[in-house]
Amino acid sequence: MDIVFRNVKVIQQESPFNGQTIDIFIQNGIISQIGSNLKVDVAQEINLDGACVSAGWIDFQVQSGEPGFEYKEDLKSLCETALDGGFTSVVLMPDGQPCMDNKAAVDMVAKRTEFSPLQVLPAAALSKGMIGEELSEMYDLHLAGCVAYTDNAHPIKNSKLVLLAGQYAHSFQKPILITSMDAYLAKGASVNEGPEAVNLGMKGIPTIAEDVAVQRDVTIAQYADVPVHFLNVTSVDSIEIIHQNKLKGARLSTSLAAHYLHFSDQELKKFDTNYKVFPPLRSEDERKTLKQCVKDGKIDVLCSNHIPEDRETKIIEFEKGAFGTLGLQTFFGSVYTCLKDDCSLEQIVATFTSNPRKILGLTIPLIKEGAKAELSFFNTNVEWEFTLDKNKSKSENSAYWGVKLQGKPIGVYTNNTWVKSNL
Repeated sequence: MDIVFRNVKVIQQESPFNGQTIDIFIQNGIISQIGSNLKVDVAQEINLDGACVSAGWIDFQVQSGEPGFEYKEDLKSLCETALDGGFTSVVLMPDGQPCMDNKAAVDMVAKRTEFSPLQVLPAAALSKGMIGEELSEMYDLHLAGCVAYTDNAHPIKNSKLVLLAGQYAHSFQKPILITSMDAYLAKGASVNEGPEAVNLGMKGIPTIAEDVAVQRDVTIAQYADVPVHFLNVTSVDSIEIIHQNKLKGARLSTSLAAHYLHFSDQELKKFDTNYKVFPPLRSEDERKTLKQCVKDGKIDVLCSNHIPEDRETKIIEFEKGAFGTLGLQTFFGSVYTCLKDDCSLEQIVATFTSNPRKILGLTIPLIKEGAKAELSFFNTNVEWEFTLDKNKSKSENSAYWGVKLQGKPIGVYTNNTWVKSNL
């Protein structure tokens, strides 16, 4: 399909058109021409009145219920939700029943998503069954097309296993993604350790639970000379440990879900399990410092950490509720609302376009003539609220119901397909 997008402002540091408001003419999925007031014969023309365009967004951490929990989210609904949120690619975590620890599981994901415009990139399980005792079939998973290895939110107690995984991954030059958390220091707790936990009578997870594990994993990463990515680092001290070692040459990187920038443990007063996430929401002061860490470039990637959960696992007592919140459709609004006064738009967008692709060794879609068109379109001026009628997910466990957000996706062009957002 030939299509021209008119009056769009380019937001991409790597593009020669960065900051310019131009027209983009696409033929057969390739950017054919870029310029002002292009004179072209096209089948479709879309005037976006000065809205922004960037390289297609990639979400570094999403979960689906399939296989095993399709009633929470299946791959079809996940793809629809991600596209509506402005994403052209997602990194799919291996959680499921069974988990993605073998070639057949990776092939299933590819088959179930082959007709979606969304590119679903499987991250395979680091250990068999994601129980942290024995390595998965890492070489077979590499051949099957996985982009990384991870046990996602399951902290790995076995240091030897982390080392072996790093040594194997070194030969494939693929990163391992780790949630660094001392399982013993965090055991039995579900909220941040602090005054709010005391007031509510809940057992808290201290930030030192991250610090101890991060120091271990940084040391192993340096020893094995393997790229290690730390998922959802909420301890400021841990972020500093990673940053200082990165400055010394270690191949380390960090990501953070949008809700850690938007919410703090002050929300716990509501006893709403949609605010129960892992690691837990930290204090208000720490939330502000996390925003500063993004501004200073100490956090490389921002993601949704989209975790769909059904009502039976969420509408129960807080301490018995499942961890996780939806995040794909509210991602950009949340991130832009939190960072618009502190970071340039180019810096914000880089955390979910170029930065994650560099970590994964993927090609960055460029906005230039002759490049394959993989584009996300968005408006930074619109204020809106996420409501149930806008929700594309099968689940409803969002921390953002009724929250005022600024900035939202308009649509995506990817795999020769234009998908308009309904937000």
